Amino acid sequence: LLYTIKFEDYTSTYGNNHEMNTLSSSFRRKKNNVPENQQNEYISWTNKWLSQKRMQVFSLQQDFRSGVIFAALIELVGGVTLYGIDPHPTSKPQQDGNINSCLEFLAQRGLQPENVPDSTGIILGDVPCVMSVLHQISTLDPNSKLKPIDLKAIRSGKSFVYFFLSPGYR
Repeated sequence: LLYTIKFEDYTSTYGNNHEMNTLSSSFRRKKNNVPENQQNEYISWTNKWLSQKRMQVFSLQQDFRSGVIFAALIELVGGVTLYGIDPHPTSKPQQDGNINSCLEFLAQRGLQPENVPDSTGIILGDVPCVMSVLHQISTLDPNSKLKPIDLKAIRSGKSFVYFFLSPGYR
């Protein structure tokens, strides 16, 4: 029995769904190879703005999945109000809606985050996707000193294909 997980596009083919979904998610967590100091720089910039709303983030991988933080940042940094944002999303469609509203707002301003076509990567906790969106939001701030991330450098050599010869192999 052969299992394959390819991280570039989050596609996977496998037999035992439960076992491989668990394995796939653990590998996906390791995919985010952004240096910690650069992640901390983005977290600090985000928290500087969010302090105005008494909000705070601790993780780029976890705290942005609902889209609420992105919406708050766009409103604070851009000085606008986003309508239709669910402040307490409890389902994936609500999260999708929030994130896609933010991405649409950025696209209308000509700020398309690199390699972030939709909400999938953000909901999965892909740190480079989150950082790409944050960088585009930071361009609304004339005093921002956030450096853009180089997604090609982060992802180069990081696309793995794992072959498992048996379902029990780890």
